[in-house]
Amino acid sequence: MGKRIRLIINGKSAANATLRQLIEQSRSHGHEVSVRATFEEGDAERFAKEALGQGLDSIVAVGGDGTLNEVLQGMLAKGKPVEAMGLLPMGTANDFAHGVGISADNLHKAMAIILNKAPRPIDVGMVNGRAFLNVVTGGFGSQVTVETNPDLKRVLGKFSYLLTGIGKLFDFQPIAVELKNGDASWQGELMALAVGNGWQAGGGIRLCPDACLDDGLLDITLLPHNERVGLLDMLDALAQDGLQGHEAWVKRGQAAEFEIIAEAPLHINLDGEPMKDTHFRFSVLKQQLSFHLPE
Repeated sequence: MGKRIRLIINGKSAANATLRQLIEQSRSHGHEVSVRATFEEGDAERFAKEALGQGLDSIVAVGGDGTLNEVLQGMLAKGKPVEAMGLLPMGTANDFAHGVGISADNLHKAMAIILNKAPRPIDVGMVNGRAFLNVVTGGFGSQVTVETNPDLKRVLGKFSYLLTGIGKLFDFQPIAVELKNGDASWQGELMALAVGNGWQAGGGIRLCPDACLDDGLLDITLLPHNERVGLLDMLDALAQDGLQGHEAWVKRGQAAEFEIIAEAPLHINLDGEPMKDTHFRFSVLKQQLSFHLPE
């Protein structure tokens, strides 16, 4: 029996020949595949919201982590959706896709997951009223992401973040923060942070290795200011090895809800969406969404 699927495509990928072939192939196999392509900011969220309640089996984000995030916001606009969510990764980093094992190199395999794998319930993270599926990063890396020129990103891909980061490295100052979780708290000068429902960010760095998509908890990794080890050395080591072998540099924990209060405005990035504030409230919506995953 054919499925009813709505693809919400980042407009930059709409002319991709492989994608077009995949759509036609899926239709020829009896699936009803409708398409919406974005033109301007907010389109993906609006398209996802409009797709709710139309009898679709799945709503699929076609693009990178930013497109995934926009579609997620729209799907949750009316509460817990009955439609499942899927992903065809066509972005720069594709961190969520790589983390869960959805191939960014083979769209046919990614579509086969949507057509053949039953969706399973997963958690959704929340921060200041915005949803995220993967990892929220904050501090140095997030500031680099925000300040990377879009034209440079389009031409150089992941390498553009490196170039921007080198230019900003010596200007960045640690930010005094307090993390509060009930009666427990941590205070210190922060270089970077990661809060994960998923595992990896920053183009493949496993910043939240103990995260689980359906355990009702968020995985927390803090990188405090370290006078003995320079930021450049820490970032290089973490990029190469992740947290393995460098646990002494970080503070780790898990919580269902907590808040972070910063002395100065802190840049964070949630699944490609930048935010800036001094007060962040994190929580989990347990098993709020059904998602097509490989396993």
